[in-house]
Amino acid sequence: MRKCLKYNISAVIICCILGAIGIAYYRHCYLTSFVSKCEKCPRCRSGFVYFVPLKHSCYHFSSKNGTFLQGIAYCRNLMSDLVSIETKIESHCINYHLTGTNDLGLYWTSGVADFNRGNTRSFHWLSTGEAFTFTNWCPGQPDRWKENDFCILLITKCWNDVPCQGNYQFLCEYNLLFANFVTTNK
Repeated sequence: MRKCLKYNISAVIICCILGAIGIAYYRHCYLTSFVSKCEKCPRCRSGFVYFVPLKHSCYHFSSKNGTFLQGIAYCRNLMSDLVSIETKIESHCINYHLTGTNDLGLYWTSGVADFNRGNTRSFHWLSTGEAFTFTNWCPGQPDRWKENDFCILLITKCWNDVPCQGNYQFLCEYNLLFANFVTTNK
């Protein structure tokens, strides 16, 4: 057997639905001669959900509000980081989860403008240090290139650049593979 390099969008949608209600079964996908097989996904810590295929991450949608820096501290207290939305599939799963709630979806991400790198028109994920390779900007965004307007906010289904002093909820993420490594090697 070999790991799947591509996945079927219908399977991903099913994964999102099952994950949103807490019974996701998409952890690893393997191809045999004609059949895809999937293992049951691992359990996240209490208060976190798992629903993104192939990323091995757990997510916490906070009901608390605060600034970007308070969000970093809040997530770190939960042994996680502000979310890095790195793929279209991840974005769809997060959006699908928010669609099933009454939540307005105003969440801090770990996205920041690259002011310290001398480039005001590019962005990176603070939690990983990686430049954006996927974006999901709201129409007309990013629109502000001021020094105090360089944190990225998830607004239900798209992103907006806003001042870091705003008061929004926190979307935290941790990687199950890394969390298991840390736990087993203490």
